This record gives sequence, C-alpha cells and structure tokens, in this order.
Amino acid sequence: MRAFGAGMACPDWPLCYGQVLPPLDFLIFLEWGHRKLAALIGLLLLAFLVLVFKSRDARKQLGTLAIVSFFLLLLQVFMGALTVFHYNIPYSVSLHFGVGLFFLSTLVIMYRKLSPAVEATRSRGILLLSFFGLALCFVQILLGSYVASSHAGLVCPDFPACFGSFFPPLEGKIGLQMFHRYLAYALTLFVACFLLKASRERFPLKFRKLFLLLASITIIQVFLGIGNVVFELPYVLRVAHNGVATLLFLTFVTITYELSRLRLS
Repeated sequence: MRAFGAGMACPDWPLCYGQVLPPLDFLIFLEWGHRKLAALIGLLLLAFLVLVFKSRDARKQLGTLAIVSFFLLLLQVFMGALTVFHYNIPYSVSLHFGVGLFFLSTLVIMYRKLSPAVEATRSRGILLLSFFGLALCFVQILLGSYVASSHAGLVCPDFPACFGSFFPPLEGKIGLQMFHRYLAYALTLFVACFLLKASRERFPLKFRKLFLLLASITIIQVFLGIGNVVFELPYVLRVAHNGVATLLFLTFVTITYELSRLRLS
C-alpha cells in the first residue's frame, strides 16, 4: 500500500475524511481496504480465541499464544493509527511493520504446534544460529522499511557501489541505504553458512525442504533488491520485495521453532 503512496490517503483515523464510507478513488480504496481487512482479521481472531478457550486441549496447547496474538493485533491497530497521526514518519512505519511480523509469527507457531514434532536430533549450535538468523532478518526488514519510508531507496542509483564507491560517506540517506546493503550482504552470507552447517547434520526430509525454501527465498530476495535499484523502484518489485522479505522472516520463524522441538544430539 505504501509503495503506491496510499499511506496518507485517509488523513484521519479511524474514519476517512470523517466518513465511514469515503469516496473511493484508487488510493483511498487501498488505505480504507487495508483498514477494513485489519478489522476482518480482528473479528476472525476473536472467533478463533472463543473456539480455543471452549476446548480444554486447545486451551492448553494454544491458549497463551492465542492471547498474545490478540494483544499483538491490538498493538498493531494502535501502531497503524500512530502512523496516520504522525504522517507516516519512518520510525512509526517501521514499528508498525515490526509488530505485524511478530503477529504473523504467533500465527505460524500456532499452526506448527498443531502438527507433531519430528523424531530427530539436532546440535545446540544449529538452534543458536537459527535464532541469530531470525534476529538478523528482523533487523534487516525494519531497516529496509525505514529506508523506504525515508525515501532513500534510490539515493544510490547504481549497484553494488554507490556513485562508484563501495564505502561512500555514511551520512544521511546514503548512510541508511548503504547500511541496508551491508546488512543484506551479511544476511545472505549468513544464510549460506547456516545452510552449510545444516547440511552436515542428519535432518529428515521435512527439514531439508525448509532449508531449500530458505535458500530459494533468499536468492529471490537478493534479485528483487537489485532489481529495485536497476529498474528504479517499480511498484511491482517494491511490493514483491516487501512480501518476500516477510516470507523469509516467517521461514526463519518456522525453522527456528521446529529446531527447538528436536532432541539434543
């Protein structure tokens, strides 16, 4: 939505231009539709909470996470309002994105909890590496969101250098853009090392599929990042870059959670 410049299409909250049903041009439709989708998700989650707490087994297995997810959604709504009140300043946009990632993580973990753990073993180190990769990915996504909302996406018009230099003065928007690139390089290298480490352990097919997914998403994300610079931030690539970043984070969430369920070797 922000990629289309619709973040402030409704300058007030919770109404839009003081109306429940504002005139829906394209930008207002995106912003107002985003809010209505959030409301629908809230109603569905509330219904899910009722179902969970009606069953003793479901309450024992999912109750805590279900409550956490509901409060994260409330916080996400608050952060959405904050971005409007503060005119989409970078820190509020990034925090809004970050809370959304935490909310999605709770949904993914609840889904994974409903399936039995795989009978396999893992080393202590592989889990620590997965947690580190998860944290690194989260920081990179928040930084990317800050870069985008600061309109620093094209401050370096070339790639991989910036105005022909790999180490330009790290000030202002150029500093933001280059730190985002440096962290992207570090994350890509980390994923390669993590997958190499994982390949040396005897994981079942379920995990090998997750590791293949992680590798594939990382490669796609690298090309999307490059494409955004080369093609000067087209809408499709900007939206795809955000979406694939979210998939990368949730893949790390899934891998980390599933590894935590394994017995130590």
